[in-house]
Amino acid sequence: MTDARPWRPAPKHKQTLFKTSKIKTLIWTPSIRLFHWFLAFGFAAAYLLGEADQLRNLHYGFGLFVGTPLAFRLAYGLFGPRYAKFRDFPIAPRKQLEFA
Repeated sequence: MTDARPWRPAPKHKQTLFKTSKIKTLIWTPSIRLFHWFLAFGFAAAYLLGEADQLRNLHYGFGLFVGTPLAFRLAYGLFGPRYAKFRDFPIAPRKQLEFA
């Protein structure tokens, strides 16, 4: 079955991840990519060091390391560029909270 609506390409000012996709997926900015990598690395390190008593201070340090990018992302999501803002998410934060 085909879609009755004709497919229109994305406007030139928007970048898409897949050119053949009908869903527009914008590419994240480098700062958002770094945030995700720092968050993943910090969380994994803190998790792995959680049971080692002699490395407890390092575990706490990685916990702080995770908190810093989270604070950055919160500020960037509220005051950053258009596509980094929370209101530009594909599923609005309010709808996500209603679902949870």
